[in-house]
Amino acid sequence: MSRLLERLESLVLVEYSQFTVQDYDGAHRALTLGSDQDPNVRLAGGRGGLWIRSFATDHYSRVVLELWDVPQAVAPQGWESIGKADFLTDGSRLRLASTTSEYGPGELALGERGSFGADVSVAGRDRVEALDVASFAEGVEQWLIRIWRNQGVSIPAVPELYLRP
Repeated sequence: MSRLLERLESLVLVEYSQFTVQDYDGAHRALTLGSDQDPNVRLAGGRGGLWIRSFATDHYSRVVLELWDVPQAVAPQGWESIGKADFLTDGSRLRLASTTSEYGPGELALGERGSFGADVSVAGRDRVEALDVASFAEGVEQWLIRIWRNQGVSIPAVPELYLRP
């Protein structure tokens, strides 16, 4: 049976249709993982954290970050699966960050640095796609990011890309 070890629920400012789950203590910026991606790419992982492309821009997404003791296989009912990604941290804390590095309140304690896997899901996609640009609406789009420690997994030099089907 799997156990939830830590949980953080927070808002993050989505700018340019993107935000990151950032290794707060590390020198590598997760934002660079998605800098030149195809517009259909929604998720990239690598050294420094996760880069996520939202379905709209200039709004505040509600994000739930969860740390689990084992991998989580299936998106919960009511959530649309975006994909899975591996990432590496130099530190032991994760924070949500906007494109311009506005950090969301709170942090997720990982215990120690290392290699992690993540399963990313979204809810509210249809509602957020209907927003006007620069609405700065709060919580219309919701993200569930479930994280676990990888055993013996190394991060590739070029992050894997996860395309939306």
